[in-house]
Amino acid sequence: MRRRGFTLVELAIVLAVAAVLASLALPSYQGVVRKSRRAEVQAVLLEAALRQERWRADHPEYATTAADIGAAGPQDRSARYYRIEVVDSTSTTFKVRAEAVAGQGQEHDRQDGVMCSLLQIDQSRVRSPVGCW
Repeated sequence: MRRRGFTLVELAIVLAVAAVLASLALPSYQGVVRKSRRAEVQAVLLEAALRQERWRADHPEYATTAADIGAAGPQDRSARYYRIEVVDSTSTTFKVRAEAVAGQGQEHDRQDGVMCSLLQIDQSRVRSPVGCW
């Protein structure tokens, strides 16, 4: 009589192979997730720069807070991973900065050895750090 099914050893081998594959795939998956979140906040920064220009068309100087231009409010998904703020705002210059929120995983984001946890754009559309854009 022939038995059907799997032995305990066969199941253990399959589970071990699955665990090895999962341990190889997880870091790659996390990297892709970080990169997609970074791309999302880059779009938010570009939009904030455009909103600054619209604000400046109606006011004597650039907006001094992200709330003034409606950048990355609580409804934005990127607000969970990045804090958006306007820094160094004058009548001729501004910088909009996105800083990774601690404990959400984005603070470990790097590309080609460059830390990407702090992104910014200014009135001339100069983006930094360059390696992250």
